[in-house]
Amino acid sequence: MTQTERWLKARRSGLAARVWWAGALLTLGLLLGSLGLGVLLGRLGAYSQAPVSVLVGWAVAVALVVWAVRWCWGELQRVRPAELAREIESARALRNGSIAGLAEQVPESGSETLVEYADQCAVGWLEQNGAPALGKPNRRTARSLGLGGSVLAAGIAAFTFAGPLTPGGAKFWSPWATIRGPRGPVAISVDKTEIRRGDSVVVSVTAFGRPAANLWLRAPGEAWSSRALVLDSIGSARAVLGPLTSDRYIHAVSGGHGSDTLHVAVRIPALISDLRILASFPRYLDREDEPITGGPEPVSLPVGTQLSSSGRVTVPLAAAAWRDGTRVAELNVEDRGFDGGLIDAHDDYGLVRVEVLSWRVSPLGGVGDSLVDTVSLPGGPVDRAVLQWTLDLNARGFLPGDTARFKVLALDNAPRTQTGESRTFSLWLPTVAELRLEIGDRSAALAEGA
Repeated sequence: MTQTERWLKARRSGLAARVWWAGALLTLGLLLGSLGLGVLLGRLGAYSQAPVSVLVGWAVAVALVVWAVRWCWGELQRVRPAELAREIESARALRNGSIAGLAEQVPESGSETLVEYADQCAVGWLEQNGAPALGKPNRRTARSLGLGGSVLAAGIAAFTFAGPLTPGGAKFWSPWATIRGPRGPVAISVDKTEIRRGDSVVVSVTAFGRPAANLWLRAPGEAWSSRALVLDSIGSARAVLGPLTSDRYIHAVSGGHGSDTLHVAVRIPALISDLRILASFPRYLDREDEPITGGPEPVSLPVGTQLSSSGRVTVPLAAAAWRDGTRVAELNVEDRGFDGGLIDAHDDYGLVRVEVLSWRVSPLGGVGDSLVDTVSLPGGPVDRAVLQWTLDLNARGFLPGDTARFKVLALDNAPRTQTGESRTFSLWLPTVAELRLEIGDRSAALAEGA
């Protein structure tokens, strides 16, 4: 290695360091800028319209990095000792090869003495004039370093502005998921699955990688109807349904894929939809039973009248009762219906016991054994009592088509016990054919309501 080459290599190290820094800054800046552009396109919805375009963003980023590396390699070649020697010769109008000929491997042919002499002359000249002659490479590498810093600053700004952590930008960071998105499932959810009548419900639909979806709605007994939804950059949309007055079945469809079907139940206010009160008059009046129509005015009834009530409400019942101050008469409940009897018993001597006598009658007229149920009186003997009772026919051997008959007996507190009794009531149990018919009607109603 000649002394000229050593001098040029010493100057090259500083210039090469600048080129390396400029290349690193430029590469990083271009990478951040291209990534920011890719994220921004995701937020603008480009990948929803054309999911494959996410690969273009990554391809551009890779291409820019490759270009920056090639640029850095090219700049490093321009600061090789031989290239610096040629620039010195050009800058100072020296004879071609006077410096460059000593900057590379010197051929073995020729006089070594002449080579050494030429090398000493060249080094001496470079020591005095070489540094100023390298002004152009110095300015070029300084500009490259400044360019790299500017590109890095711009890339950081673009990357930050694009919002890499926003939901819309998430598609760019998952390119394969973005491409597969249109073949993925459609998800649907609601904020409430049960609401009061007149309330609204918020429906959320997610179809990753798709621009639009159809929301299908149906009320019980009605046909399906659709509602178009425009999805945002992450494939989501919300819709408000309501105010609703009946149940809704909801599902979403997008890109040939459908979601699960959701059911939003609308709670109906608790109202009495049907109420029937039947008055059974004392036997001595020889008067047929009469329904009682409720109203704001009191209803006058003969002493000894028995009342029974039944009805339906708009919601399933847990319990039902008649109340009069502190007096409570519990009623039987089944789903949305209620029924129960009220025993109105009185005696001048005072009542000591009330009994309910019941028995079974078969469709062929056979009479079963009688069963006596004692109805509890509040406290001791009373002059009058309005009681409620439940006639339990379970474990009594009743069959479809049988008739349950019962009457009420009241025993007083007279010295010689006297007994009064009501008329006989009959309850008809449906036959097997009637039960099958009712089950068929209910099944048809359920199928129509679905």
